[in-house]
Amino acid sequence: MVIPIWSDQIISSYMASANTKSHEIADLLRTEILRQQYRSGERMPSERDLAARFDASRGAVREALSQLEQLGLINTQPGGARVRDIESASIAILGSLMELHDSPDPRLVDQFLRTFGALAATTAREALEKATPEQLNQMQKMVVSLSNYNGDSDSKLAQWTEFFQYLGSVADNLVVRLISNDLQAQFVEQMAELD
Repeated sequence: MVIPIWSDQIISSYMASANTKSHEIADLLRTEILRQQYRSGERMPSERDLAARFDASRGAVREALSQLEQLGLINTQPGGARVRDIESASIAILGSLMELHDSPDPRLVDQFLRTFGALAATTAREALEKATPEQLNQMQKMVVSLSNYNGDSDSKLAQWTEFFQYLGSVADNLVVRLISNDLQAQFVEQMAELD
């Protein structure tokens, strides 16, 4: 049996819209969980109820619940999904936590800055220990450029990002680089918007 080419386009279009719908559902449920509309240990509504609420297929709801489970916000078992403690979630929710209110929670900002500072210090120390003379020279040039910079905050953020990425590559610590990447993606851009 020959399947017409246009059927691939229909399937691709359907899958893209289902994927978009599942992301929309996951985003809304994630926000509701973070705002404690569903409390830790509480059972989530059934797939059928969520599908009716969001006018979506059960497949899109199932995918959304899978995304929430990957974030560590829920635990799916036979019989339904239950909300987990926020402390058991992954770092990937940090950005969402920051977006919950008009301005970020000062305590969360402080925790981020202390954690990121500790990672930066560890990375810098490792980079200095492992650097070749050429790499040390490049680091020095980057520090001088940063200290003399008078441009806009977006460009300065880009320079700092480049500097930390360079330190990470010289330090050759994959774990620190991955954590830093996630922190940057989740938090640094949002902090820049506050300027």
